[in-house]
Amino acid sequence: MRRYLYRAFGVCLESRLRLPGLIPISSWQTHGARRVVFRRRNFREPPPSANWFYTPSWAYWVDPTRGLIFTRTASSDLFRLHVKQQIIDWKPRGSHDSLSFMRISLLSRMLELLLAQRTPLLLLHACAVVAPQGGVAFLGPSHVGKSTLSAAFLSRGFPLLNDDVAVIQPCREKLLLQPGFPTIRLWPDSADHFQGLRREPPSTGPVAAKSEFTLGPRASWSPQRGGVPLRALYFLSRDQGKSVRVQPMAGLDAWMGLTRNTCHLIVHSRQRWRQSFELTRDVLRKVPFRRLIFPSGFSHLPRVCEVALQDLENP
Repeated sequence: MRRYLYRAFGVCLESRLRLPGLIPISSWQTHGARRVVFRRRNFREPPPSANWFYTPSWAYWVDPTRGLIFTRTASSDLFRLHVKQQIIDWKPRGSHDSLSFMRISLLSRMLELLLAQRTPLLLLHACAVVAPQGGVAFLGPSHVGKSTLSAAFLSRGFPLLNDDVAVIQPCREKLLLQPGFPTIRLWPDSADHFQGLRREPPSTGPVAAKSEFTLGPRASWSPQRGGVPLRALYFLSRDQGKSVRVQPMAGLDAWMGLTRNTCHLIVHSRQRWRQSFELTRDVLRKVPFRRLIFPSGFSHLPRVCEVALQDLENP
């Protein structure tokens, strides 16, 4: 049976199933990369006595004796994550069993959860693009315009690193932003604004009222293939005025801005929590963290991009 290989979050994703929307890679491109296996399996479900932990979108149950994490989605799909073996098993349980329904974003979240158990990395609720000076991540609350601003940079020819989750990984003395899956999700008004940019079919359709665009070799938007050094973090803020400006963030303001936008996934290891704390501290020590303030409206996006690019040229 054929084996498909993909690259995401700095690891090699291996699957016997073809995953729509992902860009395959050759075996020689996997040299030195940690391998994660994705399988479709009919495995035994957790016992009725399992104490599930519920969130608005997911339910989790951890079996620490066997090193397993079970997740259940709103569509009733079940995932089993083998922490030590680095395996993701998928068991469809809803009215569907197609890979087109098992969206990239769904597999992305499972991969993030698995990697968070063993790999020293920091997962931020952020979007990231590649500027000439290096990787740039945009943080901020929901609906502030992280994906829309990333789309504005994409329209200018800057490659996408991540949408929704930015992955920071230490590499020797550097901090790298690792590329995720080649998708970006936009609200309907943003998707209409950037409709001149074609997407590579097939799109995986609406996700939580957003339109999901799949980027690829034939699309006018480009995903980034490899990790890049992290150059700056920008916390996005809206302002009723007309000016676009950048303000430094330091001390408690910077610490709270970063930690509040950290994806706190289930981690059952004191060592991993300590590593996450130390990595957060290193990011604030080594990388400029600034507040990017701008007014609402698509007409201001070109100016926002220009101000950010000018700021990146400063030490």
